[in-house]
Amino acid sequence: MQEYYFQNGEELKKFKTSFLPEEDYLDYRGNFVRVCHDAFILYGGKILLFKRNNEPEKGEFWPIGGGVLRGRDIENSLKEKVMDECGLEIKIKKLLGINRLLIGSSESLKRGSDDIVFTYLVEGYGKMVLNSDNKEPLFLYKNNCSLIKPKLNMYVAENVKKILEFIL
Repeated sequence: MQEYYFQNGEELKKFKTSFLPEEDYLDYRGNFVRVCHDAFILYGGKILLFKRNNEPEKGEFWPIGGGVLRGRDIENSLKEKVMDECGLEIKIKKLLGINRLLIGSSESLKRGSDDIVFTYLVEGYGKMVLNSDNKEPLFLYKNNCSLIKPKLNMYVAENVKKILEFIL
């Protein structure tokens, strides 16, 4: 995807902003479509998922990801997100797809969420160190995938299937 950064006809070299307060952010999430990115990480030859500590889908296995950081290009934003959430550096291998995730209401997201997600397959390397957003890593490989896939939601299961087709 070509990305453009400009103001008054001039190219911007840097564009970074601060985060919204939590209450404002939750209000925003309930009223607008958000642009996100997810990283299905190949780590040691296995697909790495994490149990989420936050809404939406708290307690479900999910790839690392979330909202694209404002002012960053999508792939660099994803690299920052992965480093922050699990301490791994990544190399982007493939864009698996662009998906729309509509997730119903939860305790903190009363109106649910509506996200356009750039879903990537990436290679992870380095030492894994989880932050508070995720817990309990799950490693999927060819021999255990058929046992675990039925426990995953449609979005995660479909992308795991694509990855297995790509790497086998």
